Amino acid sequence: MKVCPKTSNYGQNRLSENSMGAKSLVSKPKTNLNKGLPSDLKLPAASKPINMSKLSKKELDMKIQKSYDDMVAGKTKSAKQVFTEIRKDYSI
Repeated sequence: MKVCPKTSNYGQNRLSENSMGAKSLVSKPKTNLNKGLPSDLKLPAASKPINMSKLSKKELDMKIQKSYDDMVAGKTKSAKQVFTEIRKDYSI
């Protein structure tokens, strides 16, 4: 790519006026973007599956009740959607 010398000199002069040389622009770290977000932002990790054999009877009853309440409230997903999410989350 060719840069017009006149344009290049103009740009250098403008940078000098602002006490910013071309080297200072090049040496500044670049922010990598990930879907429009800075790369240092991360979503929380997905929760791990629950080992049902490690739950007490009370904990198990509470999980079953919560699931039932969600179902009654209409907070449901189709089996197809659930298995698609499982395959995506666990790369299978």
